[in-house]
Amino acid sequence: RNFGAIEVVLVTPGSRAAVEPSYSHFSLRHGWREVTSSRDLGPAAPCLLEVEQLSEEFQLQRLPPVASTAELAHVFLGTPTKGSSMVVHACLACHSHMGLDPERNDWAVRLEGLLLDGMHELENAKLNPKVQGAEGRVYLHLTALADMDGSALFGLLEAFTREFAARHGALIQGLWVDEITIKVRLGSESAGCQGVLRFSITSGHEKYMKCTGMLEQVDPITGTPMKWQDLQTGQERAPVAADV
Repeated sequence: RNFGAIEVVLVTPGSRAAVEPSYSHFSLRHGWREVTSSRDLGPAAPCLLEVEQLSEEFQLQRLPPVASTAELAHVFLGTPTKGSSMVVHACLACHSHMGLDPERNDWAVRLEGLLLDGMHELENAKLNPKVQGAEGRVYLHLTALADMDGSALFGLLEAFTREFAARHGALIQGLWVDEITIKVRLGSESAGCQGVLRFSITSGHEKYMKCTGMLEQVDPITGTPMKWQDLQTGQERAPVAADV
Protein backbone atom coordinates (compact mmCIF):
# COMPACT_ATOMS: atom_id res chain seq x y z
CA ARG A 1 0.00 0.00 0.00
CA ASN A 2 2.87 2.39 0.82
CA PHE A 3 4.16 1.94 -2.74
CA GLY A 4 0.76 2.73 -4.29
CA ALA A 5 0.17 -0.85 -5.48
CA ILE A 6 -3.36 -1.70 -6.57
CA GLU A 7 -2.78 -5.32 -7.64
CA VAL A 8 -0.44 -8.07 -6.49
CA VAL A 9 0.12 -11.44 -8.16
CA LEU A 10 1.65 -14.18 -6.04
CA VAL A 11 3.55 -16.73 -8.15
CA THR A 12 4.18 -20.15 -6.62
CA PRO A 13 6.57 -22.53 -8.39
CA GLY A 14 4.89 -25.67 -9.72
CA SER A 15 5.52 -29.06 -8.19
CA ARG A 16 7.26 -31.82 -10.10
CA ALA A 17 3.90 -32.92 -11.48
CA ALA A 18 2.88 -29.37 -12.43
CA VAL A 19 5.04 -27.75 -15.09
CA GLU A 20 3.34 -24.35 -14.86
CA PRO A 21 3.53 -22.18 -11.72
CA SER A 22 0.34 -21.28 -9.87
CA TYR A 23 -0.89 -17.70 -9.61
CA SER A 24 -2.97 -15.95 -6.96
CA HIS A 25 -4.34 -12.47 -7.68
CA PHE A 26 -5.07 -9.88 -4.99
CA SER A 27 -6.37 -6.37 -5.62
CA LEU A 28 -7.14 -3.19 -3.73
CA ARG A 29 -10.66 -2.94 -5.19
CA HIS A 30 -11.43 -6.37 -3.67
CA GLY A 31 -10.15 -5.35 -0.24
CA TRP A 32 -6.90 -7.26 -0.91
CA ARG A 33 -8.81 -10.53 -0.90
CA GLU A 34 -7.89 -13.12 -3.49
CA VAL A 35 -9.72 -12.72 -6.80
CA THR A 36 -10.74 -16.36 -7.11
CA SER A 37 -11.98 -16.02 -10.71
CA SER A 38 -8.39 -15.26 -11.76
CA ARG A 39 -6.72 -18.07 -9.85
CA ASP A 40 -3.94 -19.80 -11.81
CA LEU A 41 -4.25 -17.35 -14.71
CA GLY A 42 -1.05 -15.56 -15.73
CA PRO A 43 -0.60 -11.92 -14.61
CA ALA A 44 -1.99 -10.37 -17.83
CA ALA A 45 -4.67 -12.96 -18.63
CA PRO A 46 -7.53 -11.64 -16.43
CA CYS A 47 -7.31 -8.19 -17.99
CA LEU A 48 -6.80 -9.32 -21.60
CA LEU A 49 -9.63 -11.87 -21.41
CA GLU A 50 -12.00 -9.74 -19.27
CA VAL A 51 -12.35 -12.53 -16.72
CA GLU A 52 -13.39 -10.21 -13.91
CA GLN A 53 -16.25 -8.81 -16.00
CA LEU A 54 -17.40 -12.35 -16.76
CA SER A 55 -17.34 -13.23 -13.06
CA GLU A 56 -19.79 -10.39 -12.36
CA GLU A 57 -22.42 -12.13 -14.50
CA PHE A 58 -21.48 -15.79 -14.11
CA GLN A 59 -20.12 -18.25 -11.62
CA LEU A 60 -17.08 -19.43 -13.56
CA GLN A 61 -15.55 -22.88 -13.80
CA ARG A 62 -12.34 -23.39 -15.74
CA LEU A 63 -12.41 -26.07 -18.42
CA PRO A 64 -9.28 -27.57 -19.99
CA PRO A 65 -8.45 -25.89 -23.32
CA VAL A 66 -7.19 -27.76 -26.36
CA ALA A 67 -4.29 -26.66 -28.55
CA SER A 68 -4.77 -23.18 -30.02
CA THR A 69 -2.68 -21.01 -32.33
CA ALA A 70 -3.46 -18.00 -30.11
CA GLU A 71 -0.80 -17.11 -27.54
CA LEU A 72 -3.40 -17.14 -24.77
CA ALA A 73 -6.48 -19.38 -24.59
CA HIS A 74 -8.78 -20.26 -21.70
CA VAL A 75 -12.25 -21.79 -21.55
CA PHE A 76 -14.84 -21.07 -18.88
CA LEU A 77 -18.23 -22.58 -18.13
CA GLY A 78 -20.42 -19.78 -16.87
CA THR A 79 -23.44 -20.46 -14.69
CA PRO A 80 -25.48 -17.24 -14.64
CA THR A 81 -26.11 -15.59 -11.29
CA LYS A 82 -29.62 -14.64 -12.48
CA GLY A 83 -31.79 -16.76 -14.79
CA SER A 84 -30.74 -17.59 -18.35
CA SER A 85 -28.81 -20.71 -19.35
CA MET A 86 -25.21 -21.83 -18.98
CA VAL A 87 -22.68 -20.37 -21.40
CA VAL A 88 -19.31 -21.73 -22.49
CA HIS A 89 -16.84 -18.89 -23.05
CA ALA A 90 -13.81 -19.50 -25.26
CA CYS A 91 -11.47 -16.58 -24.53
CA LEU A 92 -8.38 -16.00 -26.65
CA ALA A 93 -5.74 -13.30 -27.02
CA CYS A 94 -3.32 -12.93 -29.91
CA HIS A 95 -0.25 -10.68 -29.79
CA SER A 96 0.87 -11.20 -33.40
CA HIS A 97 0.51 -8.34 -35.85
CA MET A 98 -2.46 -9.16 -38.11
CA GLY A 99 -1.68 -6.67 -40.87
CA LEU A 100 -5.30 -5.54 -41.15
CA ASP A 101 -5.54 -3.94 -44.60
CA PRO A 102 -8.44 -3.76 -47.10
CA GLU A 103 -5.96 -4.34 -49.94
CA ARG A 104 -4.77 -7.69 -48.59
CA ASN A 105 -6.47 -10.88 -47.42
CA ASP A 106 -3.75 -12.73 -45.49
CA TRP A 107 -5.09 -11.17 -42.27
CA ALA A 108 -8.52 -12.67 -43.02
CA VAL A 109 -7.03 -16.17 -43.23
CA ARG A 110 -5.31 -15.67 -39.88
CA LEU A 111 -8.42 -14.20 -38.24
CA GLU A 112 -10.57 -17.03 -39.57
CA GLY A 113 -8.12 -19.51 -38.06
CA LEU A 114 -8.26 -17.84 -34.66
CA LEU A 115 -12.07 -17.80 -34.60
CA LEU A 116 -12.14 -21.45 -35.65
CA ASP A 117 -9.76 -22.14 -32.76
CA GLY A 118 -12.40 -20.62 -30.49
CA MET A 119 -15.10 -22.78 -32.11
CA HIS A 120 -12.90 -25.83 -31.60
CA GLU A 121 -12.61 -24.96 -27.90
CA LEU A 122 -16.41 -24.77 -27.65
CA GLU A 123 -16.79 -28.05 -29.52
CA ASN A 124 -14.32 -29.77 -27.22
CA ALA A 125 -15.97 -28.35 -24.09
CA LYS A 126 -19.39 -29.57 -25.18
CA LEU A 127 -18.17 -33.17 -25.20
CA ASN A 128 -18.59 -32.93 -21.44
CA PRO A 129 -22.14 -34.12 -20.57
CA LYS A 130 -22.45 -31.32 -18.00
CA VAL A 131 -21.93 -28.72 -20.73
CA GLN A 132 -24.29 -30.07 -23.35
CA GLY A 133 -27.10 -27.63 -24.08
CA ALA A 134 -25.04 -24.61 -23.07
CA GLU A 135 -24.76 -21.62 -25.38
CA GLY A 136 -21.36 -20.67 -26.74
CA ARG A 137 -19.46 -17.40 -26.95
CA VAL A 138 -16.07 -16.58 -28.44
CA TYR A 139 -13.97 -13.65 -27.26
CA LEU A 140 -10.82 -12.70 -29.18
CA HIS A 141 -8.50 -9.88 -28.13
CA LEU A 142 -6.03 -8.70 -30.78
CA THR A 143 -3.41 -6.77 -28.83
CA ALA A 144 -1.19 -5.64 -31.74
CA LEU A 145 -1.99 -2.12 -32.95
CA ALA A 146 -4.12 -1.68 -36.07
CA ASP A 147 -3.33 1.56 -37.89
CA MET A 148 -6.89 2.19 -39.06
CA ASP A 149 -9.82 4.42 -38.25
CA GLY A 150 -12.46 2.70 -36.11
CA SER A 151 -15.21 3.09 -38.72
CA ALA A 152 -13.02 1.76 -41.52
CA LEU A 153 -11.98 -1.23 -39.42
CA PHE A 154 -15.62 -1.89 -38.54
CA GLY A 155 -16.49 -2.05 -42.26
CA LEU A 156 -13.58 -4.42 -42.89
CA LEU A 157 -14.62 -6.77 -40.10
CA GLU A 158 -18.28 -6.59 -41.13
CA ALA A 159 -17.38 -7.78 -44.65
CA PHE A 160 -15.23 -10.52 -43.12
CA THR A 161 -18.17 -11.60 -40.94
CA ARG A 162 -20.42 -12.14 -43.96
CA GLU A 163 -17.87 -14.48 -45.54
CA PHE A 164 -17.17 -16.24 -42.26
CA ALA A 165 -20.89 -16.87 -41.67
CA ALA A 166 -21.32 -18.16 -45.22
CA ARG A 167 -18.50 -20.66 -44.76
CA HIS A 168 -19.14 -21.75 -41.18
CA GLY A 169 -22.81 -20.99 -40.51
CA ALA A 170 -23.67 -24.64 -39.82
CA LEU A 171 -20.90 -24.88 -37.22
CA ILE A 172 -21.95 -21.61 -35.56
CA GLN A 173 -25.57 -22.76 -35.28
CA GLY A 174 -24.62 -26.28 -34.22
CA LEU A 175 -22.56 -24.92 -31.31
CA TRP A 176 -25.31 -22.43 -30.35
CA VAL A 177 -22.91 -19.50 -30.64
CA ASP A 178 -24.89 -16.36 -29.83
CA GLU A 179 -21.98 -13.94 -29.57
CA ILE A 180 -18.50 -13.41 -31.01
CA THR A 181 -16.49 -10.44 -29.77
CA ILE A 182 -13.28 -9.16 -31.38
CA LYS A 183 -11.35 -6.42 -29.60
CA VAL A 184 -8.72 -4.52 -31.59
CA ARG A 185 -6.37 -1.82 -30.31
CA LEU A 186 -6.27 1.17 -32.66
CA GLY A 187 -3.11 3.17 -33.28
CA SER A 188 0.43 2.97 -34.59
CA GLU A 189 3.90 2.34 -33.23
CA SER A 190 4.71 6.05 -33.42
CA ALA A 191 1.45 7.40 -31.95
CA GLY A 192 0.73 4.53 -29.56
CA CYS A 193 -2.73 3.21 -28.72
CA GLN A 194 -5.45 5.73 -29.63
CA GLY A 195 -8.45 3.64 -28.61
CA VAL A 196 -10.06 0.21 -28.81
CA LEU A 197 -12.68 -1.09 -31.22
CA ARG A 198 -15.05 -3.63 -29.70
CA PHE A 199 -16.63 -5.47 -32.61
CA SER A 200 -19.50 -7.79 -31.64
CA ILE A 201 -21.40 -10.31 -33.72
CA THR A 202 -24.64 -11.43 -32.10
CA SER A 203 -27.49 -13.76 -32.94
CA GLY A 204 -30.89 -14.04 -31.33
CA HIS A 205 -34.42 -12.65 -31.38
CA GLU A 206 -34.78 -13.50 -35.08
CA LYS A 207 -31.59 -11.64 -36.02
CA TYR A 208 -28.56 -13.56 -37.25
CA MET A 209 -24.94 -12.40 -37.11
CA LYS A 210 -25.71 -8.75 -36.41
CA CYS A 211 -22.57 -6.59 -36.23
CA THR A 212 -22.16 -3.84 -33.64
CA GLY A 213 -19.16 -1.55 -33.14
CA MET A 214 -18.22 0.24 -29.93
CA LEU A 215 -15.26 2.55 -29.31
CA GLU A 216 -13.94 1.58 -25.90
CA GLN A 217 -11.96 3.60 -23.36
CA VAL A 218 -9.91 1.69 -20.81
CA ASP A 219 -8.53 2.62 -17.43
CA PRO A 220 -4.87 3.56 -18.11
CA ILE A 221 -3.75 1.91 -14.87
CA THR A 222 -5.76 -1.32 -14.68
CA GLY A 223 -6.58 -1.77 -18.37
CA THR A 224 -10.22 -2.45 -17.52
CA PRO A 225 -12.91 -1.05 -19.88
CA MET A 226 -14.49 2.14 -18.53
CA LYS A 227 -16.64 3.78 -21.22
CA TRP A 228 -18.10 2.82 -24.58
CA GLN A 229 -19.37 4.89 -27.49
CA ASP A 230 -21.67 3.37 -30.08
CA LEU A 231 -19.87 3.70 -33.41
CA GLN A 232 -23.14 4.18 -35.31
CA THR A 233 -25.03 6.60 -33.08
CA GLY A 234 -22.14 8.26 -31.23
CA GLN A 235 -24.00 7.75 -27.94
CA GLU A 236 -22.34 6.45 -24.80
CA ARG A 237 -23.70 3.12 -23.59
CA ALA A 238 -22.42 -0.15 -22.18
CA PRO A 239 -22.30 -3.18 -24.47
CA VAL A 240 -24.95 -5.80 -23.77
CA ALA A 241 -24.38 -9.54 -24.23
CA ALA A 242 -26.23 -10.83 -27.27
CA ASP A 243 -27.01 -7.18 -28.00
CA VAL A 244 -29.58 -7.22 -30.79
